[in-house]
Amino acid sequence: MVVIINSPSYGTAMEMLIAKGKGKKIVSLAMGSVPTPWPIYFSDFIVRDEQELFRLLNKIRQQNQ
Repeated sequence: MVVIINSPSYGTAMEMLIAKGKGKKIVSLAMGSVPTPWPIYFSDFIVRDEQELFRLLNKIRQQNQ
């Protein structure tokens, strides 16, 4: 699951909690400061820009093949 962290969101937090409970990996894209610590706590990976996101997603895909 890819999460864009740009402002606090109850919906996003719930989606992260449910995904984590189902064993899904969570990648957070935080281009600025993170407004709350909870997305960091639930994230398996944190990236700072789209290039880093694409590199990480390709790496994860290759590991799962």
